[in-house]
Amino acid sequence: MRIIKDNETPSDCPDGVPWVIVQQHDKQAVKNHGQTLKELNDRGGVSARELYAILTDHDFIWDITEQECVDFINVTILRKM
Repeated sequence: MRIIKDNETPSDCPDGVPWVIVQQHDKQAVKNHGQTLKELNDRGGVSARELYAILTDHDFIWDITEQECVDFINVTILRKM
């Protein structure tokens, strides 16, 4: 799953997350975005904050920083690989 980056994205944000990590969260992606993970990826991916919400099976979360989301994503990748 690709991660969309902009000028506010922390520099340690990965370019993406392996499918093995995100594939079990497809229902949350559909709930949050009305699109499957594949559809979201085909359209360019999601932001780190959007990916955090998908991976934690929550609706979109505003009260967390982008850096906290990136830290969670990096730890999740390390744990699963």
